[in-house]
Formats: sequence, structure tokens, C-alpha cells
Amino acid sequence: MTDLNTNIEKAQSYLARFRQDGVLNHINGQAVGADSGEQFEVISPIDLEPIAKVARGGASDIDKAAKAAKASFAAWAAMPGKERKKLLHRIANAIEARAEEIAFVESVDTGQAIRFMSKAALRGAENFRFFLRIGHPWRGTANLCAHPTSSMSPAAPQSAPWASSPRGTRPLCSPPGKLPRPWPQAAPSCTSQLSFHL
Repeated sequence: MTDLNTNIEKAQSYLARFRQDGVLNHINGQAVGADSGEQFEVISPIDLEPIAKVARGGASDIDKAAKAAKASFAAWAAMPGKERKKLLHRIANAIEARAEEIAFVESVDTGQAIRFMSKAALRGAENFRFFLRIGHPWRGTANLCAHPTSSMSPAAPQSAPWASSPRGTRPLCSPPGKLPRPWPQAAPSCTSQLSFHL
């Protein structure tokens, strides 16, 4: 079997669950459909074939996500730096553990080459490691951990969580110097971007 055939098989296996179950909004730790019940279809630019049906989040979904984020902020703000560090490590480790899956799914969704997307997925994990390195020592002072702000961008939802890094703010899998296209399959909760004013 050629590398191409192997990669196509892998991509199809990773996409199977999205094709079967669709993509739901993730709000307050739960996977939920849109309040309206509406969905839209995501088409791959590679072959113009459908990838999955996605919950079409609307204003009420965004409102629920924003309220859930606001309600959880006090607990996050009070969390000791060491616990935040552990959590960010777990997130980075989970991204690394599923880097191949992320790369194949994003490759089919965006049309980007696997060799590129595999590096971009690992860079997503590095974004979390960047924050766990710089955030912990400053806990409780008037800087990174004391005054984070949350910025919601419901007008242009993105498919990947956003993060800030030394190179700017971008989706976790976005390459340096590249502007992502608006990927509409995002859950409203994925439109929040954590920004820090240093």
C-alpha cells in the first residue's frame, strides 16, 4: 500500500466519529446541539466531499457559553499556580497524544499537507507549555495571573481554541505568519480567547 493510500485510510478512520455523530457545541463541559436544532455541513476542500454535520450555534448558544465561562472564572482565578500548571500539562499531553489524529482531521478540513499539520498540532501543545512556564511564577502579582481578560468573538467563530503566544494570538494549530480562514464548525465556547496584558 502506498503512503497516500495509508494516509487516506488513517484520515477516514479519524473522521468516522465526526461523520457518525456530527460536531456539537461544547458549553459548560457538555457536548450539546444548537438551541435552534440547526446544523450545517462541512465540506473538505480536498475532494469537496462532506466531512460532518455541525451544530449551528446562534446567539442563545453564545450567551450560554459566555455565562458558563463567566461562572467558572472565579474558581480558575483562585486556583493555585501549581494546580494550573498541572492542568496545562495535562492539556498539552493530551494534544501530543492525539497529534496524529488532529493533523489528519485538520488536513482534510483545511486542505493543508499532513507534514505541515503534524507540526502545527504539536505547536498547539507548545502554546499551553509556554503559558505554564510563564504564568506560575507570577501568581498573585499585578500581571499575567492577576489580570487576565477574556475576549469573546462571536461574529467570527473559529474551529480551534485560541491562544496567545510570543508570536501573537492565533488558533492553537495555526502556523506563524499565517492568518486562519474562518472555520465555521466551532462551538460558540471555542470563540473565547484568553488574552493577557503584560
